[in-house]
Amino acid sequence: MKTLSIVRIKKSVSEKGLKHLWLNIEKLPFLSSFSLCFIGESVDDPRETLEKSLPIYELLVRLKSLSKLKLDILNFFDNIDEELFYLSQSLRRLPLLSCLVLDFRHAYKLTQRGISNLCGLFEVNKILTHLSLNFTNAPKLQTEGLLILFGGLKQLPSLTALKLDFDSCPNLEGKEIQKLFDKIRSLKHISNVQLIHKDK
Repeated sequence: MKTLSIVRIKKSVSEKGLKHLWLNIEKLPFLSSFSLCFIGESVDDPRETLEKSLPIYELLVRLKSLSKLKLDILNFFDNIDEELFYLSQSLRRLPLLSCLVLDFRHAYKLTQRGISNLCGLFEVNKILTHLSLNFTNAPKLQTEGLLILFGGLKQLPSLTALKLDFDSCPNLEGKEIQKLFDKIRSLKHISNVQLIHKDK
């Protein structure tokens, strides 16, 4: 199997179920595309269960053939800034990763520290061509986070397609998003840029 997509909609996922899931995914060393999405009801107690039994960064580091990754569970982490450090460290060890989609919707505690931790990945990954980051409804994200993010994007020489969603981020104004867009457009290697934002 080279492609795996897992979506749980309005279902409770137990700690035992998560552990069983990770153990089975580890048996797919040639997996090249992996998508994981939990939608609807939380995973039992997400603040406890995911932080204790979903060390996804430990799983990912074993998937050496992975070239495309989509994660839509990051909003479940209570300490998301710290989790992004460990996630970034794992993704740095995936030599073939060229497409990354991370969904941070409703990550109420995400700050510029988390953005900085994520950008640690960009320091070593020189083959990433597609990047999509959804920051919808991240109330603690501020202008400093945009500057940090742009600094990280400059370190991705192979990046050609970029999508950033800042919808419903109350501390970000349209003029700040426009400045970020103009800076990104100055990076000639990024030919496809999509930025989403609505003013308060």
